[in-house]
Amino acid sequence: MLALGDRARASATAPAEGRLEIALGALRDPSVELWRRTSAADCGVRGMHRWTASLFDDASPAFALGLMADHPDEEQRVGGLEQAARVLSRRRSPVDALLPGVVARLDDPAAEVRYRAAELLACLGPAAAAHADDVAALLDDTGVRATRGGEAVADAAVWALARMNDPRCLPRLTGHVAGTRPGFASAGAYYGGSANSFHHPALPALHEVLVRLPDHTEALLPAIRDRLDPTEDPRNLRRFGEVLAAWGPTAESAVPRLLVLLADDERWTAAATALAGIGGAGRPGREALLTRSRTGGPDAELAAWAYWRVGGEPGPALDVLGPAVTNEDRATHTALSRLADLGAHAAGYADRLRELTATREPWVRTQAAHALWAVTGGDTETAVPALMETVRKLPTGPYLPVMLPAVRHLARMGEAAVPAARLLQDLPADDRRVHYFGCWRGFTEDEAVRTAVDELLAGVAGAH
Repeated sequence: MLALGDRARASATAPAEGRLEIALGALRDPSVELWRRTSAADCGVRGMHRWTASLFDDASPAFALGLMADHPDEEQRVGGLEQAARVLSRRRSPVDALLPGVVARLDDPAAEVRYRAAELLACLGPAAAAHADDVAALLDDTGVRATRGGEAVADAAVWALARMNDPRCLPRLTGHVAGTRPGFASAGAYYGGSANSFHHPALPALHEVLVRLPDHTEALLPAIRDRLDPTEDPRNLRRFGEVLAAWGPTAESAVPRLLVLLADDERWTAAATALAGIGGAGRPGREALLTRSRTGGPDAELAAWAYWRVGGEPGPALDVLGPAVTNEDRATHTALSRLADLGAHAAGYADRLRELTATREPWVRTQAAHALWAVTGGDTETAVPALMETVRKLPTGPYLPVMLPAVRHLARMGEAAVPAARLLQDLPADDRRVHYFGCWRGFTEDEAVRTAVDELLAGVAGAH
């Protein structure tokens, strides 16, 4: 039997297919165990996997497929999933080839392997929905990872079912919301998504799961309503407020609890955020929001905008947001987005918005362009070129988060967005994952961008 080093040297002169076979044979041979006892960084089974991965095409699943084959060593099986995630986080086309191997690991004897398999299926989300039954079998899996966080296999299954919009995740999520089940973190984490980084198998924060389930508001809302209490940690309330805002009018039964929170000087912003998203059903909170908008401070913009959103008059929002966008130091993309919501009521700020469409700061330029279009009733002559500048590099990369709202704004502009449609017409067929962050966000960003581009192309086609 060739030693590991001999196989590596033989690999260098073999044909491509032979090199893969030689490399896999060397990596999966028991002799790789010897590397665990060296002093070099990233040694051992998975370290050798990572080193060898650079020899093969990122777009080809062949290397990952070879590593995912059955092996008695748990580290080998973990490494196989790690390489599958590496390929899938870069390209979309290998899903069909790699998916069966990932699903097969859901019943692995090792908790770490089952966790990684379920987490990777969560990343794939809708593309893996045909295997929801296999994932659901793990909902009672008490296995935990040997990590500081001790993440549970069952929680990865809950997340995977949530990504598949499968209602079998709801009972467990209700327990998480109520605080009767440990698991999902309270705050989100962001990981780099560079081409050279490896997939980090992490779960989202609880509120990041909930915002993706607007179809199941009725089942989840009672548990959230019970947490809308003046004694609740303000940080938790802020996250629950974001969830309710994302769910919109379907969350209106939470309004009575939110009105109570509006009276709390420390927690009222969570209620204002939620009410702004819920809209007209929050009308009973108008006076409290109006009062908050007149007290000044950094949250006056939120209060004034929420007052408008629940059915108030536009004047208070203009009084606060107008100076915010005319002040050079306060013209934030958030203020611009809220001003756009006022539509023609904010037409008096059109000249200032035109100025801001020329700024070099991409978030401000993008939201100013949208606001200009919104307040003027359709000024695309200035707005479209400004938004085009934001998305100009999207077809070839790198992707930046500001590009998503820019595409969404363009999708609303009909025939005027034809130049953008021409620029982005080939993106739906592009095999690369379009993302800025790593981990699960790399997959959800890719989905969101592609959906926005599809809507843009459909909107332009429908305008002809």
